Amino acid sequence: MNKFLTLIRRDMADNRGALVITPIVIAAILLVVTTFATLTGNARFGFDPQDFAASKEHRGVQGQVMLDDEEGGATIKRGPDGKITITTADGQTKTLDQSIDPKAKAGLEAVLPVGTAVAAALPLAIALISILFVLAGSLHDERKDRTILFWKSMPVSDLQTTSAKLVSIVGVGLFFALAVTIVLHIAITGLAVATIGNVGITGVSAASVFLNATKLWSVLAVGLLIYVGLALPVY
Repeated sequence: MNKFLTLIRRDMADNRGALVITPIVIAAILLVVTTFATLTGNARFGFDPQDFAASKEHRGVQGQVMLDDEEGGATIKRGPDGKITITTADGQTKTLDQSIDPKAKAGLEAVLPVGTAVAAALPLAIALISILFVLAGSLHDERKDRTILFWKSMPVSDLQTTSAKLVSIVGVGLFFALAVTIVLHIAITGLAVATIGNVGITGVSAASVFLNATKLWSVLAVGLLIYVGLALPVY
């Protein structure tokens, strides 16, 4: 077992760039771009910074409107935080929001994690492609730099060497990329939920959104296992 673990550590050290660093870098870039777009472009690309600054200034303006009718009128007021409150003649005050009905709420909570998963799956998708090249070049590179002669001199069989490469590159590499994808999905989904609240749509439950996301992760993990089993002859 110690020999096998040594071979796995060797393969992980040799391919750290493709198996570990690449998924993390891709996830970090996607998270930075998504955060920047959410904070400064209202979650849209191609925004005009001047328009954004003007809209921020406009949202900070306070205003008040008096309406008179047969029932005594009402006061509509916009606060510095952009929220609109309505005060009736009898002194009752309520905040104007954009709550959605239960059916639309359930649909949004189901669709939102699926939409964010498309972007979050990029590190895993690239890992699925990169491991093909890593496996194709692993034994060739060892023959080229003659390090295979050193490992041939060690008391390990060819079966152990090949199995260690499959476990480290396919097993550890793919499921590390899956873990990075899940973390990225949590972050992007959280940003999406926060953005929905900021634009005034209320009633969306973050707990329900992330519960639906966990179902996606389970399906993705099972699908990845099936894919590895089907692609094992190719590897």
